[in-house]
Amino acid sequence: MRRKKNILISLLLTLGLSGCGGGGATPTEEENTTAIPNVLPTTSFITVSDTAWNTTAVEKVLDTFAYGGHATQTQIQKWADMTPKEAIVQMLTFDAQNKLLSPTTSTLPNTPSLEALSTFWSGDDANNFITPDERSRYTVKFDAWSLPKESWSLAVMTRGLNPFAHKVGLWESNYHMSINQDSGVFPLPLLHHYDNILQKLLTNSPYEEVIAQGAKNAGVAHQYGHNKNLFTEGQFKGNEDFAREYHQLFLGILGLYDPTYHENTAIPNTARVLTDIQAKTRSGDTPPDTEVTFGSVFHYPASLDILKNTIASSPTAQQQLDDIAKIGIVHAESLDNLPVMIIEHFADDNLSTASIARIRATWRGLETKSLLSFLQSYAISTDFHNANRVKYQSSIARTMSVFNKMVVDNSDLNYQIYNFNYYLSKESIETFHPIHDVFGHQTGLEASDNSNLFQINYNRSTESASLFTQKTKRDTTWEKDWGKLIPENSTIEEIGLWLWKRFIADGGKNYGILEKAHISALLNGKDLGYFLNVDDPLHIYTLEELTSDALAIKLHDAEVSSMKLHSSDSTERQTANYRVGLAIAFIVATPYIYVQEGL
Repeated sequence: MRRKKNILISLLLTLGLSGCGGGGATPTEEENTTAIPNVLPTTSFITVSDTAWNTTAVEKVLDTFAYGGHATQTQIQKWADMTPKEAIVQMLTFDAQNKLLSPTTSTLPNTPSLEALSTFWSGDDANNFITPDERSRYTVKFDAWSLPKESWSLAVMTRGLNPFAHKVGLWESNYHMSINQDSGVFPLPLLHHYDNILQKLLTNSPYEEVIAQGAKNAGVAHQYGHNKNLFTEGQFKGNEDFAREYHQLFLGILGLYDPTYHENTAIPNTARVLTDIQAKTRSGDTPPDTEVTFGSVFHYPASLDILKNTIASSPTAQQQLDDIAKIGIVHAESLDNLPVMIIEHFADDNLSTASIARIRATWRGLETKSLLSFLQSYAISTDFHNANRVKYQSSIARTMSVFNKMVVDNSDLNYQIYNFNYYLSKESIETFHPIHDVFGHQTGLEASDNSNLFQINYNRSTESASLFTQKTKRDTTWEKDWGKLIPENSTIEEIGLWLWKRFIADGGKNYGILEKAHISALLNGKDLGYFLNVDDPLHIYTLEELTSDALAIKLHDAEVSSMKLHSSDSTERQTANYRVGLAIAFIVATPYIYVQEGL
């Protein structure tokens, strides 16, 4: 992998980016007093040492689990100065608002609900920062097909909300307990699926309750069709589709423990649990149900043998779905498969046998299966902060991480300047439209193996670089202001490294001579070739040339100069912001944006 990356980075740096072109006070940091839990359980993970727990380690956690997060550099340093266990319970929480991870001066609804947030963003509340012309895209209607993707992306990018919670929400609704608008699931049942799950996570409910909640959501019934399952006149009438996937996809039980029993007993009996779950689909002008009603008239009345346990009879399916989840979460196959599936999705495509053993042992050892405690413990482990860890970025993760880091404060969200969904669609990917249907969305490995996506992203940084370089918005008072984040009086050398670390999150490990030269030139407003020799702007510079005395002196002079990000002159200030955008366009076109290494 290293050799392939070096070839690609050399190619990009050789080509350069000749096509590049195109407020308020710093938010106050507040204490977050609602993190649950605030004491980590004993696990089989080895906690990374206090010495290795530094700002780079903190930034890798944020990049992996929160699309980079919104924390200030001051807060990142505070976390780095704490012990890992002290820091992580502040960094990763399921609170609707985590004021340390995502500080803001805005007043926002204290809810993770995408439906409630959409209602806020589409309304006339005095605290709504969305410009009136853009509010209609968040109008809550039963047939507002773009609403889920629009509200989700805004929730992630909005300063004051919790990007970690919403990244987990995407995992649950687009990968783990996936339902699909392409299968005809209407927007509001889909949003309720997402919101109900997040509400369970918000209260740190045991993970079996989170999974059971997913099984009870109307969107899942619409997806699989078990809303038509009935037990009538002594006969079962319906399908076994969700019965199978409740075990396989939701709980990680494939049936290998006893294939004949699983297929001939556990699955048919689970289908009988799924009777008289009422969730009407759309009929004419009548919208589909957003929540299920558990009926008793056509529900199977007797006890059932499932997972070699007796599921007691119940008037409705509700309690029995809970009972299956409670048994399933401690089933041997689930204990092996589910935690590995979680870590592979979020953090590591190169799990070692030893890491898998610790992941499984930790999950087994949790008396209460808390997804939050599990992820917190892993995020500060030597398995995460490890040179062998490699995480390839899906189109969603890569693009959202870049867009999230482009936002300085909520004023940047007013005019659809950073339209995540538009740019994601260029890669033929759309949230809540998983390409594998119920088996989940595009993986990082799939994205990394697609040369077309590399080309699209490269073209975005050259032909469409205005995404990064836009400094004002016509007919508005908006102005890009990197000066709100970049420390005043920083040199170009310091700004280049700051930008690299912000967007790549490697602590500057891969910020070599070539990268530094290109970025320093762009921060001076020119491509490297033109900057070094106006008479030969297409010359391809080697490492040897860049380190020669003559060019090294010229580059050094460029690096020690400053930028006018804090100038009182608007033209100077806007020019400086434009040049920062040029540098960002270069950074996010390099191969390092596609993969994260553990160290």
